[in-house]
Amino acid sequence: MRNYLILLSLVLLLLSFGCIGGGQDTEVKSITSDTEMKSTTSQLTTSIPGAVKDLKTNWEEEMVYQHPLVYPSYLTLDGEGNIFIASRGNNKIIKLLTTGKFSTYADISSLSRVFSIGYQPGLGRLLIGTSQTALYGFSNGEMTTLKNSGIYASSIAVNNLDDTFYTCSQGRNSKIIHYGVNGKRISTLVTGVDGCFQLALDETNNILYYSETFAGRITELDLSDKSRKVIATGVGIPGTFEPIALALDGDNTLYSFAALEQWSSSLNKYDGGSFTKVMDSISGAGPMIWSSAHSAFLVGNGVGANIVSYNPSTARAEYLTQYVNALGIVETDDGTVLVCDGDQLGGSILSVSSSGFTPFTEDLGEGYCRHLERDFDGNIYAGMTDGSILKITKDGSATSWASGYSNLPIVSLHYDSKNNAMISFTANPETSRTTIWRIYLDSPEEATKVMELSNTLITGSLPTGAVDNSGNIYVLERKANVIYKIQNDASTATTFASNVLDNDAITVPRMEYLSKEDALLVSTIENYELWPLNNPVKSTFATNNGGVDNFGINENKNGDLIAIHSGQVFRLVFR
Repeated sequence: MRNYLILLSLVLLLLSFGCIGGGQDTEVKSITSDTEMKSTTSQLTTSIPGAVKDLKTNWEEEMVYQHPLVYPSYLTLDGEGNIFIASRGNNKIIKLLTTGKFSTYADISSLSRVFSIGYQPGLGRLLIGTSQTALYGFSNGEMTTLKNSGIYASSIAVNNLDDTFYTCSQGRNSKIIHYGVNGKRISTLVTGVDGCFQLALDETNNILYYSETFAGRITELDLSDKSRKVIATGVGIPGTFEPIALALDGDNTLYSFAALEQWSSSLNKYDGGSFTKVMDSISGAGPMIWSSAHSAFLVGNGVGANIVSYNPSTARAEYLTQYVNALGIVETDDGTVLVCDGDQLGGSILSVSSSGFTPFTEDLGEGYCRHLERDFDGNIYAGMTDGSILKITKDGSATSWASGYSNLPIVSLHYDSKNNAMISFTANPETSRTTIWRIYLDSPEEATKVMELSNTLITGSLPTGAVDNSGNIYVLERKANVIYKIQNDASTATTFASNVLDNDAITVPRMEYLSKEDALLVSTIENYELWPLNNPVKSTFATNNGGVDNFGINENKNGDLIAIHSGQVFRLVFR
């Protein structure tokens, strides 16, 4: 899927530190990428901020589900193999025990945004680097300021033999610096580093590896004589700050985890002077660590607010914690929230409640569910990757409703109340063509082609759509960065709005008609933006308050919004 956007969203979030949180332990269930998703109900006691802030007047938020991890980013291990996770979206350091349980380690709500963490086993102390270039140490429930400023640490690599540590910065023309136990500078090892994402320290051979995302390379630094050797070029997406993660396994073999074109990523092994691909990512790229307890590399996935395990020996990936995000979301007339997101959620449709995710429709045939929609009578429809549309009953069973009109993936599905029809967007990523179909509810065997768009693919993303109460169809076309309007019963498009998205990193924006505002709602990485139909000038409807990647939005029968982003499922209710 999509890309891990930790660093592209260096935008927001001032995360800080206060008092210790002593939450209950809760079990983390192992969820494999090719089996059904099981419920991972958490009893972890944690104070999580609301899903959004700066919400438009007359709207209120209702939380449906919140995961203990909200936008997890940096990981590190203690001396016993327990995992510390910087959960940026809820201002916590979460501890994942070797027993498979969560525990709140610290509340960091009074610190500026956490940039990196590391662990000094000799001292039993967690190191925390922040966006204000300060360095803190946390142990035994107490926070110590080691340096007020001056440490630019996008990555911290601790020498387990003596507790000294190395830092680097993702800024351009930055430095790699060696520090003493308490943050006193020992030496500057490298200057002119071009976007350092992660360090990996081989204490046995006295070698420090570092990645440069903007330069697209990986370098080996011999700490004995300070000599350097570039061991890989053209890595990731050179010229960007997309991740190039590095870590060593239990045998000190180097692995990289890099973003690739079209937002895919892979785990790669360094062997014989070059990197070879071991396995594909199932949830994007991000900083990684080696866990001996899991015999795997662990990656914090900001998109799904979860931790993913990659076992290089078996080439098997597992969700260690619940993936929380979805392209498709809908609320039934009785208030049940359903989500789907292709194989990210095991290929099934899940129901969501305050206790977590549970299977709702498990047998969907050959395809994966990519979008959900309801009609005027409350019937639920699932748009599939094979181009078919399934009808989902209240008991969760699925029957074929429309098929044969296209064998291409449905990327967007919307109810047209004016014409009592489903509007289906099917797309071919190989040809960059998108086709819009109208399928009447009383004759689903007949699909009418509304129009076809060409050259619509950008960064792996194809257009999304919406339909207003008058039957007009709107298309958010990423390549041109415009919203097109297709008048009811017309087959040509006019430009409704231009310069819609401010950032090409918005890989999967969604669009929905919001009847209470008579406006189009567009979701981005961090915002929900309104485009009124009578005056297409953009305004902010709401801003994320911790999570990122607003993939799923849908209007319910009351005209309120049901939404999901990394770690939280919520309603925005008009009062």
